[in-house]
Amino acid sequence: MKNINVTCVSSREDTRQRCADLVVQNTDIDLIALPAGLPRQGAWETLSKTDVVVIDESILQCEGFAAVRWMLDTYQCINALIIMEYISNEAMTWTLVQGVRGVLLKTDIDRFLGKAIRRIHAGEVWMPRKLVESLRNPVRQSPGHPVGKETPQSGWGRWH
Repeated sequence: MKNINVTCVSSREDTRQRCADLVVQNTDIDLIALPAGLPRQGAWETLSKTDVVVIDESILQCEGFAAVRWMLDTYQCINALIIMEYISNEAMTWTLVQGVRGVLLKTDIDRFLGKAIRRIHAGEVWMPRKLVESLRNPVRQSPGHPVGKETPQSGWGRWH
């Protein structure tokens, strides 16, 4: 069986190195690149060979979600996993609706990164269990957060 090709993207060097250290511990996962941003020269070529791209939320804060959206539209075979410091129901729902296959809390990266990559590559969605239950309940919209809103209201910077 072919190994899963992974690219880890973060503007933070320590996060890129941590991701790399965790990925190489898995014999069925190959780390193919560690770019500091999505639109950097050569990053798009690497993405054409990527099965799962792990994106640190620092990229979303620096470059906006438009770069991720373009990547997902251009490379439709790529599955994206976003690592976030904090996750709200609204932000997670919005992120998944945008085509991202998984969201992983930064505090859970050591325990679950390899498993999340495998599950996302297999076509599953990955999210923290505590949020699954809240998503199973009927959607209750607040007047300030209608479904389909362009960006999450969690203050993650310029995602649009």
